[in-house]
Amino acid sequence: MEAKRAVKQTIAATKSAHYEDLYQKLSTSEGEKAVYRLAHARNATTKDIQIVETIKDSNGMALQRENKIRKCWGEYFHTLLNKENARDACDEIPPVSGPIHAITTAEVNLATQKMKNGKAVRADGIPTEAWKACGNTGVTWLTALFNKILESGKMPDT
Repeated sequence: MEAKRAVKQTIAATKSAHYEDLYQKLSTSEGEKAVYRLAHARNATTKDIQIVETIKDSNGMALQRENKIRKCWGEYFHTLLNKENARDACDEIPPVSGPIHAITTAEVNLATQKMKNGKAVRADGIPTEAWKACGNTGVTWLTALFNKILESGKMPDT
């Protein structure tokens, strides 16, 4: 216990001496500049977005001026967003043939179990907890509704 107390006293004395020295330095004009540098450095580390000051253009040349960097990004996005994408991959897959199987109550029951509680309600305005509270009756009703939508190919208006 005495050794612990002695260590704490030594640490407190060292901290006190350090702070006294720091306060003496801060009272000078150089110390005032150091405070501003320290505040600026701490502020810079809290920012999420780092400023990109150099990028390479399409030729591999380094760009450092803001207007040239902005122009390079503009050209990149212009080509990215205005270029036609190949859609050949969809033509290779044959369409699904045969009847579509009806949705089972086991599938609907599994889906309702996977739904998370406490989420925002969807377009129907019914929370997840209500569907889970309905139990087998709700699962049966939802299964019938989904199969009706599957047969008709239309979503009900209300």
